Amino acid sequence: MNQSTNQPTSQAPTRQRRLGRLPWLEQTWRNILRIEPIWLGLFLTVGLMLQSPTVAQSSSPETASKPDSEPTLLRFSGHCVDEAGHPVANARVRFLYHSHHHDIAHVIADLTCESDGRYEWVQPDPSDPETVVEFMADGYWSIVATAPTHATMVRQYRPYAEISQSELMLKAASMLVGVILDDNGKPVSGATISRPVGLPKDLGIMSATSDPTGKFKLTGLSAWEGQRGAWSHLIVEHPDHGSSHHKYSSVPQVLRIKLPPTGIVSGKVIDRVTNMPVANVLVTAFEAESRLTTKTSTDDQGHYRLTLAEGMYEFSVSMAERMLQSSQTLPVLGNTTRDSFDLVMVKGGYINGAIATRDEIPAGLRIAVLGANSSPSKSTAPAPVQADGSFRLHVPPGTHHIHATNGIASANVTVKDGEETHVMLVPGKHEPKPAARRPGLAGMQANDEAMARAKLEQARNAFKIKLDQATVPQRTTMATELFEQLKWQCANRETRFQTPWLLTMCQLAELGEDAVPVLTDQLKSADDHMTIRCIAFLLRAIGDQRAVPALIEAIPKTVRFSGSDMGLRETTPELIAFAQKHDLDKTDEPGEYGFGRPLREVFGALESLTGQDFGQNEINFCEWNGDEPESIRRRKLQLFQRTANHWATWWNELPESDKIDHWTREIPIIELESIDDQTIAPDAPLRLTATQSGMIIGPPSERGEHAPNFIDLETGRMAKLPERFRNAESLQDEIDAWARDEGFDLMGIEAKPDSGPPYYTIRTINATAFELPAEHWREPPAVLSLEHLQSISKPTAETLTPTSDAPPAKSKGVFLVITGEGIPFLLHVGVEVREYFNQQNRAVRNEDAELLPVGFHHGRRFSRELLIPVE
Repeated sequence: MNQSTNQPTSQAPTRQRRLGRLPWLEQTWRNILRIEPIWLGLFLTVGLMLQSPTVAQSSSPETASKPDSEPTLLRFSGHCVDEAGHPVANARVRFLYHSHHHDIAHVIADLTCESDGRYEWVQPDPSDPETVVEFMADGYWSIVATAPTHATMVRQYRPYAEISQSELMLKAASMLVGVILDDNGKPVSGATISRPVGLPKDLGIMSATSDPTGKFKLTGLSAWEGQRGAWSHLIVEHPDHGSSHHKYSSVPQVLRIKLPPTGIVSGKVIDRVTNMPVANVLVTAFEAESRLTTKTSTDDQGHYRLTLAEGMYEFSVSMAERMLQSSQTLPVLGNTTRDSFDLVMVKGGYINGAIATRDEIPAGLRIAVLGANSSPSKSTAPAPVQADGSFRLHVPPGTHHIHATNGIASANVTVKDGEETHVMLVPGKHEPKPAARRPGLAGMQANDEAMARAKLEQARNAFKIKLDQATVPQRTTMATELFEQLKWQCANRETRFQTPWLLTMCQLAELGEDAVPVLTDQLKSADDHMTIRCIAFLLRAIGDQRAVPALIEAIPKTVRFSGSDMGLRETTPELIAFAQKHDLDKTDEPGEYGFGRPLREVFGALESLTGQDFGQNEINFCEWNGDEPESIRRRKLQLFQRTANHWATWWNELPESDKIDHWTREIPIIELESIDDQTIAPDAPLRLTATQSGMIIGPPSERGEHAPNFIDLETGRMAKLPERFRNAESLQDEIDAWARDEGFDLMGIEAKPDSGPPYYTIRTINATAFELPAEHWREPPAVLSLEHLQSISKPTAETLTPTSDAPPAKSKGVFLVITGEGIPFLLHVGVEVREYFNQQNRAVRNEDAELLPVGFHHGRRFSRELLIPVE
């Protein structure tokens, strides 16, 4: 059996203890201060009994008690097996003791399993100084098991925890493969790719190196697939590209990792006490979001130089008897250099303290420090508490919150540079943390905002310089490049609707008329909702009327994209001002702007550029629904084509002098196909779909901005009575003829009975209606066919006024309505609305939308459900 012992992988100052210390007893002492005094004697007695000479019968590290003057024997043993429980011969098993910060480790044992999978290690000579490990105040145990055809297994245990390793199961091996590219798309050789496992990187566990072509193969992983968007991450490091996180969603997987752009930060480390540069000290940069570190050392003149991946960084310097004067935070941008970023060191202050207790100090107890910003101080490691309860901390000037790691006491201590401060921690006494400048999430948000502002300023300055120097052909090229960037940002969930996306939109708009040919060409071929809505927003922002033909021709495409308009947020003042200036919202709430559906953005651009309105609001909610039959979709598409033809006819008939430059081409008029009426067999089984509720249709006398008088049930188109028919009741026959030609099925009216008050109701124009029994309100019949529905219903007159004991204005009923095109619907006709929403009644609610007596306009409430044959 091969074995090696006690191999430190790196060096760092530590506190020495012998291996003979009992981990489980020390864990007991960690909690003993919390125990009631009456139990203290019992614990002491049990502790003494447990230290008897009997050897522990456990598969965890086995210990035999010796006199205090002699170290204790340490033993590891167990088996390595695969997922089926079969032994894994020749597996390598390493036992490590390492720091919490992953920068130092001792290999306690390095074993090779026998043919039966068994491993065993016994401390060779506990009295030999070579076998005494340096126990660290923040140390951890880890077990690492590897085999050529199996995944690496890593288990980590907290300090002084009892390790159980009787059986180590190694899963089948899988891998991640891929290529590492720089921010220009060129392969990166010599990059280290690793999966974080909480161990020092120089051990090489779960890591790989890219070859000259940038390719890598990361082995020793087990198969895994993230569920519901879950992901894990790799760390990629390279001297010329810094350190960065990269996601993966499954194993195995082929990855194409593009490294972020890098910036260079350089300067001096200066000792303020001597006013001299400091040579040969470690400088560490911490990336604020990922917490990745990049390190370097100063040269003989105190200079340092760090290549860092783009991000927000904090800095620390490891120097004996000195502290960084203040927290140094810096946004690092790609392709930039920050010179003379000097790090000034001061004496710092010392906190000399003690825990006021007569009890024995638990093993491993430390005093941790929170800096003045309520974040763990990177300059101050937790200090061990000595056996007499004393401790000593070296901290930067300022107010610090110190606390015992077992939670028994805490205090706030203010320290001046070069001075010592004394403090006594009293068990059970706690002081609140000092007010934080950047606590928790707020600190992260502050970093994010600072980084965003820095990147925005850099991008805007660079773009302005490039724009000012560009010729017209170059500006067109810039528009093409920016639009390709915009498409990528739209397709990427992490950038869509974020600051970089809005910045690209803003830059395209700043190109003005030079961007119009690129945008209009892209609009012609666009077949996704994001591209159409982005281009329409931009063309409205640019304000060039040459875009009108392309926008008109895009109208029919917008029928394909249903959904809702969006409200977005932005904190950058320049960008939110741009977005609010050009969005369709009439109100500008702080930090908010609107981004509409393709239909809304296209018509919004046309109205802005031409000042025309051809009834586009009538089709505002007529996009395709996912569960509609093809016949309904064809009718909706034809409706959008008709609207496009109205616009095209207006454009084609404009005098040449009214058109812009050479953009005088005619827009082709779309030939509308004939659509046959639908025929459904009377006994064909039907199902309900495409429900739309909460609608209100009112009489022509109701002239609110959004008060429709007519509805086409097949397409959902709603319209007002044309002005030429208003106040002309004698023209009712002409109104009906116009409504039939337009394809409307229902009309809102106000009925005026001979007795009783008037009430709003609905009249059929080109449809046949049947009223179902009252018990089918929200409970459709078990059998849905035209034959059955008509057999249980009664034909109605022209109006859909429910039969009820309630007054006509408050009655409710269910109707089968068959349109002139032969398409059946179920309509739930509810109460009338004669009261507008206001501050007094806005709290009025009803679970059934058709029974809500208040609304944004007057009329009769109803819902519609389409009946289609069961496939």
